[in-house]
Amino acid sequence: DASPHAFGGSLTPGRAFYFTTVPLASARGIAKTCGVTINDVVLTVAAGALRNYLKERTALPDAPLVASMAASIRQPDQRNGWGNHVTNRTLRLPTHLADPLERLRYARLEADAVKRDIALRAGAQFVEWVELAPPFLVKAGSWLMRRVVGRVQPPGTVIVSNVRGPASPLYTTHGPVENLVSVGHVRVVAAINITVWSYAGNLNFSLMGCKKAVPDIERLAEGLLAAMAGLRQLCDEQEGRQ
Repeated sequence: DASPHAFGGSLTPGRAFYFTTVPLASARGIAKTCGVTINDVVLTVAAGALRNYLKERTALPDAPLVASMAASIRQPDQRNGWGNHVTNRTLRLPTHLADPLERLRYARLEADAVKRDIALRAGAQFVEWVELAPPFLVKAGSWLMRRVVGRVQPPGTVIVSNVRGPASPLYTTHGPVENLVSVGHVRVVAAINITVWSYAGNLNFSLMGCKKAVPDIERLAEGLLAAMAGLRQLCDEQEGRQ
């Protein structure tokens, strides 16, 4: 189980946003060298940045943080259909591990477990139940969650999303689209959202947070860059020893 942490608790109205970009080739290089996926790299980098951010504030829990992550459940015969086909699953981020390569191995195991879980339980999506529920029940449930969080600090989570975007630049009538940045939402007990999009050779990390929980969100963004650079260096060194 996850421990209470600085990103849990009730939200305030203030929001903080920041985004940073790294070359997609860096993530691909790590994935190829270490035999993992780009999604594994994203989870590892996010875990490293969150670990350092919380450690600087003496708020790092002993247990892994729990991440809520969206996953596509679109079937092959639904590829040309309209609407979203997604579900949310939780996984443990390796924020408790100091070694970046150990974090990468841990993230890969967690991501693989989530993939197996989705394959086995593809028919029971909470997101569909919410859509079918009467609006007054959804509103009442949200009110109850806010009241509970106000009295009890539950195990907190963060939100992490990784989306594969266009590999080639997009164009409008006014010219090329310079970059693609997506903003994710925050919610009760998850005061930070890290949304990652790839676009035309870039890997864009967008951070949205509750300003009270993350008053210096740019520090977290700097941690993402440092975690990516450190992981790339260790993977290159490991390849050189082989």
